[in-house]
Amino acid sequence: MDDLILNYEKVVRELYSNMMTDNRHEALEKSSSLDLSKDNYDHVKSSILKKYERANTVPLGYQIFDNYVFNGGIEAGRLYLIGGTSGSGKSTLALNCILNSATKPSVDIMSSYNVKDSKTKKVHLYITMENTIDESLLRAYQCLKSKTVQYALKDIRDGLDIRKLMNHEMKINNSSVIMKYYPAYSISVNDVPMIIDDVASEYGRGSIKSVYIDYMDKLRTNEKFDLYRLELGMITSQLKNIAVTYNLPIVTLSQLNRGAYGITNGSDLGLNQMSESIKKVEDADSVILLSHDKKQDDRVYMNVAKNRSGKANVVIDFKVDFSIFKFISGTKVANAKADSFTGIDSISEMSKFTF
Repeated sequence: MDDLILNYEKVVRELYSNMMTDNRHEALEKSSSLDLSKDNYDHVKSSILKKYERANTVPLGYQIFDNYVFNGGIEAGRLYLIGGTSGSGKSTLALNCILNSATKPSVDIMSSYNVKDSKTKKVHLYITMENTIDESLLRAYQCLKSKTVQYALKDIRDGLDIRKLMNHEMKINNSSVIMKYYPAYSISVNDVPMIIDDVASEYGRGSIKSVYIDYMDKLRTNEKFDLYRLELGMITSQLKNIAVTYNLPIVTLSQLNRGAYGITNGSDLGLNQMSESIKKVEDADSVILLSHDKKQDDRVYMNVAKNRSGKANVVIDFKVDFSIFKFISGTKVANAKADSFTGIDSISEMSKFTF
């Protein structure tokens, strides 16, 4: 019976994988061939508008991201990779972005997040193999209410209705955050669509606005490779397939290698510091690198090293407070590559991009 169940699960995963590949090929085929003098452009124009319309983006709640690095937020069909050293705040940044999307109205008047629709709940899915549900809930509460663990635990012990408090915060955007924890390496990348479908069966497929996976290095593939770097490259490629097939932004996390430790300047972060495999960045649409300054505990350095829709080579200093698991504000750092096309050259101008 165990063998039968294992074989059944394998068949289902392969079916999902094949379906995603076929759907992606079908979508690409529609706009991969165009005769500029003979063909009708309508289907391609529709695809462009759907992909780049700011009303369809998911704001992250930080102006440095939404109004400067990205075009209003993260976009459907794209894969975002956050790479960081151990303890740099990868999971904390992801959780902050999820909570901001769920609780803060967009600063962009064109965003659909400013449209009040009581019938359609905006759902953000957080799949974690790093932090258990109780850890994730406690961190989310600390972040939303700006409370240290001591005060958060006191609220729980005193019987405070934290569910009511958190739902009150999310009510402004008619949002919900669904957290799902799985032990490390217990699920494969082909299980991700099943998890999405499970949430869609309850809320509706159009309700899901973003998917966060913490983190990709702890996913399995159903195929075995001689080299681990090839396996990681396959995971990234399949996550991109899922983003395109489901027309959702997917944000995932990964580790940086030892070369990224001890960095005290975001400009020193580079794609060559991605651990195990540079192939992880090939299919990612955007790559943000993080390093925590051990001497200045309230400082995390970032480098937007790759960005297919927005600005790249942007160095950011983020003020953080890890006692409440909160990324507070981000400020662009002047650097030659970025300033060559932004024109930002003063502290007063840089301050526009803080939150």
